[in-house]
Amino acid sequence: MWADAEFAAASVSHAVEMQAEGESLERDLAVLAAKARAGDAAVTITRRALHLYGAMGFTDDCDIGLYMNAPSRSTQLLASPKRCAFNLWRVNAPRHERKPPMENNLIKVKIEDHVALITMAAAPVNAQSRAFVEELTAVFDELNETPGVRAIVLTGEGKCFSAGADIKSRGKIADGAPGDTYRHLRRTREIGFVIMEMNIPVIAAVNGPALGAGMGLAICSDIIVCSTKAVFGLPEIDIGLMGGVRHTMRVFPIGLTRRMVLTGWRCPAEELWRRGLIEACVEPEELLPTAMEMARTMASKSPKAIQLAKRALNTVETMGLKDGYRFEQNLTVEMTRHPHSKEAMAAFLEKRPAVFKDEL
Repeated sequence: MWADAEFAAASVSHAVEMQAEGESLERDLAVLAAKARAGDAAVTITRRALHLYGAMGFTDDCDIGLYMNAPSRSTQLLASPKRCAFNLWRVNAPRHERKPPMENNLIKVKIEDHVALITMAAAPVNAQSRAFVEELTAVFDELNETPGVRAIVLTGEGKCFSAGADIKSRGKIADGAPGDTYRHLRRTREIGFVIMEMNIPVIAAVNGPALGAGMGLAICSDIIVCSTKAVFGLPEIDIGLMGGVRHTMRVFPIGLTRRMVLTGWRCPAEELWRRGLIEACVEPEELLPTAMEMARTMASKSPKAIQLAKRALNTVETMGLKDGYRFEQNLTVEMTRHPHSKEAMAAFLEKRPAVFKDEL
């Protein structure tokens, strides 16, 4: 059994190292698939390779459910901007439908200085269709596991941050196949939690109207900075929909939330800034520089400390005072045992900048 496992590991390693796409790799994968179907012990190596196989264009006939722990070369490949989620090949497409690295027609991503800039680019108003939500979710999920990405800025292309649900496609859901409604609700619900549950901070750089589900993307981010042209609104009352109340109440006062929900009033960014509900309200040309400067500051911190701080912020929000503080203390203990803590303390005592590795 160990010989089989070693063969599987060697084949996967070869596929990763060489990025082979010819007959030799197909032959190796076919052999491994046969071993997996036979219940061979090789399938116990790990389950992470299936994703890479899909990324390289292989399909269900190679669905062996195994993937060795990525060696350094594969880690580099997955961390490369050309191999991130938003550039991976289709995973389960039939062989005749395989495509080259997908073009991001709806979501654009740029990584620089440990900061990922996500730009929603679904003209004209970044309405959230099914394809939009699924692509945005995939981008966040994989950036969450991309080494070297320590902070994210989310913004919109054009004059609008996001106008919310795609009403044209939304109206067809109720008349679709059984289960379509609940699949839609789940997708809509989870995109907010994907942002909230990221291990790295997300800054919403709101460049224009953020309405309905578009406002939800901003509300679920860790920090909101706005252009003077930004407005926030919950127009569901005027278009026969409901939603957004609970998320809004996390950030906005109850009175303001009720006004927005019951009247459809759009609150200007200047008013939110006056009330202390957003972190900045700047001229349009200053929006991205402001957000990126803040993101780079976060990216300079210990990735492990940021991860634990986000866990604390997300968890204690719904806890009582004593339980919440006890939870934070437990995270402090965890942090002090991590090499990043030792590096931060040594840098402080030696009066030098701390140097943190991305491995957590």
